[in-house]
Amino acid sequence: MLEISPDTNRITIRLPKPLLCELRQEANKKDLPISSLVIKILNKNVMVDKRFKSMPTITIPQVLFMKFIENMEDSTLDRIAKAGPMIVKKICKLSEWKYDIESVINNHFMILAKYFGWFHFTFEINHYSLYILGTLFPIKHSTS
Repeated sequence: MLEISPDTNRITIRLPKPLLCELRQEANKKDLPISSLVIKILNKNVMVDKRFKSMPTITIPQVLFMKFIENMEDSTLDRIAKAGPMIVKKICKLSEWKYDIESVINNHFMILAKYFGWFHFTFEINHYSLYILGTLFPIKHSTS
């Protein structure tokens, strides 16, 4: 007999036909059951909304973002980089997470890397090092 995990619940929803067709096509492309695809989409949206909608956010294509970066002076990039910790601190406060390295990694960088795909990273909590391998550009930040 098939058992449903106690951590899940079965629900029924109505979807417009065009949306259902699009979901089926996408699930077929990814060789996933449609329910797995819907769960993945919902999880992404909930995670992103919860963590990144706490502050006004602009979403732009990576190519356009790179044009901004390529045309900035080093001094401008340095000022932006120095403002990063203050911005992350505000996001932590608004999102009600602790402002420490583990929380920032788990609630910010892991979600950005997983759902936006701009970079992958590894970290060592003991040395407070963060290595980011960018798909757009290489970044390495390390703090001891």
